Amino acid sequence: MKKYLPILLFILVFSGYLFFQVAAEQNEVEAGLASTGNHTKLHLESLFEDTQLITIEGKELDLPSLTTPIVILSFWASWCTNCMVELPTLVEFQKSLDPGQISVISINADNSDVENKISSVMKKLKINFPVVSDVDGDISQDFKVTGLPTTLVFKKGKLIEIHNGVTDFTAEEFKSKLR
Repeated sequence: MKKYLPILLFILVFSGYLFFQVAAEQNEVEAGLASTGNHTKLHLESLFEDTQLITIEGKELDLPSLTTPIVILSFWASWCTNCMVELPTLVEFQKSLDPGQISVISINADNSDVENKISSVMKKLKINFPVVSDVDGDISQDFKVTGLPTTLVFKKGKLIEIHNGVTDFTAEEFKSKLR
């Protein structure tokens, strides 16, 4: 029995370590910021406070001046299959809301034939929120977007959610995060 004691002790300590790591990671996931360090979160919040975007219609959007308490930035591209799955749920979500509750701004990452591609998607999906073209990728790079689709949710200027991959905006799980 004595020769197995060090092995059992190692297994016990290692199991405890794993348990606390998983618990800590789960808390971060529940906060919606699993892969975001505090430095990145602060960077994104600071960027939000200093960002002005120009829509494809030429309208200036000053993010900190938006009067809605919640702002959703949705990064997408016309070639992105998952984006084309996600966008219709964002359109439905936007339709279901009082305009004073949430501002949705979509940022398109196409880099060629942008006007035609955005126009085609807007018509097909009946997009009902502003679209910003990020043809040079500067906005995506500033907001640290590494894949599409990516959604950033800000509440009163504070980052409350980052989601990489398809988000079902009509799902109760998403809506509950906004409360």
